[in-house]
Amino acid sequence: MSEIIRNVENTFERSEYKIFHMLRMMPYFRNYSASSGNVHNVSKHEDAVKDIFLQNGLIEFIPNQKLSKKKVEETLNTNVNSIDIMPYCFVSQPCGSHGNPDFIVRFDDKIFGFECKSTTGATYCPMYNSGGIKPNYIYIFSNERINQTTLYKGSDIITNRQTKLIKELIQKQKQIEEEYNKLLNENDLNNRGVSYYTRPMIIQSGDARKTNYFTHATRETCEKNVLDYLLS
Repeated sequence: MSEIIRNVENTFERSEYKIFHMLRMMPYFRNYSASSGNVHNVSKHEDAVKDIFLQNGLIEFIPNQKLSKKKVEETLNTNVNSIDIMPYCFVSQPCGSHGNPDFIVRFDDKIFGFECKSTTGATYCPMYNSGGIKPNYIYIFSNERINQTTLYKGSDIITNRQTKLIKELIQKQKQIEEEYNKLLNENDLNNRGVSYYTRPMIIQSGDARKTNYFTHATRETCEKNVLDYLLS
């Protein structure tokens, strides 16, 4: 048997490869609530993903306490294992149920962040809220109407320059917010503590050629990039 054939067979046997394809074939699941009857005893999107990890031999690691956002981001950005997660283990909701990512997964010597997203109806792109789009996250996105799942890296959605521009905008908004909240306080004649809070929301706009993740011209490329990233 040639070395090329052996390498291909080894790739097909790897957990990363199997997990990618099982995630890619998932039906729709609503985040945080039951929506699909296609998987037995699975109540939400995150549980369905967790079930696939467990089916492929990964072990859930439960830290003694919630991990700090700073430590999680440091681990994912540098691949320095500051959370002491063992190979082929994963952590669910490392920063709490309202933090991201939804999972930290370590295969061999590399650590990945996975984030679950879902939408209903004819909304074919997810909402990213104040957490923004993380270039090094792997996103698992499903839609109810077409009952499909696609995977992509944040870096295939947003560029480094766009990320920098959004950070600059948020900083400017904070400065304006502080200025006007000071004025609001000075004019609080009713003594009610009225103030203003700016919440960053990252959205996408344009026609389906830009905003439909399932028919986008780069969908297959994005999915391949995820698989290559996992197998690298």
